Amino acid sequence: MIKKVAVSIMLAFVLVSSAACTASTDTQKKQHVSSQLNAEIITPESIALKQETVLQVRLTDHNEPVTKADLVQFEIWDAKKGQGKEGSQMIPAQHEKDGLYTVTTTFDQNGVYFVQTHVSVGEQHVMPKKQLIVGEVSAEELKAVQEEMLKHEQGASEGHGGHHH
Repeated sequence: MIKKVAVSIMLAFVLVSSAACTASTDTQKKQHVSSQLNAEIITPESIALKQETVLQVRLTDHNEPVTKADLVQFEIWDAKKGQGKEGSQMIPAQHEKDGLYTVTTTFDQNGVYFVQTHVSVGEQHVMPKKQLIVGEVSAEELKAVQEEMLKHEQGASEGHGGHHH
């Protein structure tokens, strides 16, 4: 009788131990895989007002082009509206070739804008962001946007994810 109880306890321990190993291995695989998706936003050096502008993102996974992403969208917003993305515009991208996804948009006002891509491939999701200067922007406006970004980044790194006034 005692042997049966001891064998049952040992069997239960082995099953729990092997299940824990399997779970941690799956978690490690997912973490390893997610760090390999890369999205590089490509923009023109200068962007003119009221002209079609091509924005692109190059997707790679383990340095190989991603040609079948589940989702690729560009989100664009005016930097004067802050980090809150108020009035942002979401544009679905089209795959051109070799992991290059493209959108075409037109900017109606001078200013500093942000573009952020939302990319999903399987369980992986990346959202790189880039600043754009459209038309003519004063040094004061550019400085104000950069200071706002710096305040936002410092607040986020200090664990204060809220808004700063």
